Amino acid sequence: MHFLGAILLFLFLQSCNTAVYRPQNTSLFNNALAGAYMDKASDFSYSGMSGWNSLRMQDKAYEAAAGYNVLPYTANADLVGSENFADQINSKRDMLVNLIEEYPIDTKIDNPELTALTQASLDCWIVGNSYDIYTSFNKGICKREFFNGLNQLLNITRNHMEFRDFSEDINSVYFKFDKHSLTEDSVYRLNSMIAEINKVQNATLMIYGYTDRVGSPSYNNNLAQQRIDSVKKYLIDSGVITRNNICIKEVILGEYDPIISMQQTVNNNPHSRRVDLFIMKY
Repeated sequence: MHFLGAILLFLFLQSCNTAVYRPQNTSLFNNALAGAYMDKASDFSYSGMSGWNSLRMQDKAYEAAAGYNVLPYTANADLVGSENFADQINSKRDMLVNLIEEYPIDTKIDNPELTALTQASLDCWIVGNSYDIYTSFNKGICKREFFNGLNQLLNITRNHMEFRDFSEDINSVYFKFDKHSLTEDSVYRLNSMIAEINKVQNATLMIYGYTDRVGSPSYNNNLAQQRIDSVKKYLIDSGVITRNNICIKEVILGEYDPIISMQQTVNNNPHSRRVDLFIMKY
């Protein structure tokens, strides 16, 4: 692709993304977030944690009420007890932040209370792990509320998409273990998808990147992004993106939502190492 063409494509994708997924009116979400954090502050107080953790929740409530962009905490070993546990929590945190930033219409605009409760519950779960005095019962409530909310938000974003019928599961592209390069089978599948994408105009192409559960969540998130990049580059180089006025949206899910949920080895779940593609019309 020529340098000028690359610049024009970049500008096209940026303006397309901004026009569709960057609404400005998030006041309802901020109000809901302020209320959710204040509720968690009260929960800490009632459980005997009336000091530091309650103040943390209150500070976030005040920032949200003032209109600031309030993000959930990032877990670390000091907060949750181990690097491995922090890594697992942060992989789920990244999913939530990605949903909020990439799908504000589905999350902050249409479902502000659910999104706010999910974020506040995540922070409650994180900071609650730093104190044994905060009962396992209360920590379990926060964890359960977070995962219930996250699963609902994932379902909402998927339900708003129009799935095209690619035959023989052709909407999935598979990868070898710990690899992100395209195989001959991947290229065949992508060429079939390009033929289908050529049938639509002015649509959004959703690209979901997955891995198996071998390795750490953060490593798998990076690998999922590399797999998305490989697929996206092939599609862009084909010319179908600019020719049909297609917006590309990508979601890094990593090891979340594997084909099978059992403890995985290198060989027992090759179909989790994939990228899924779906078309959503405006």
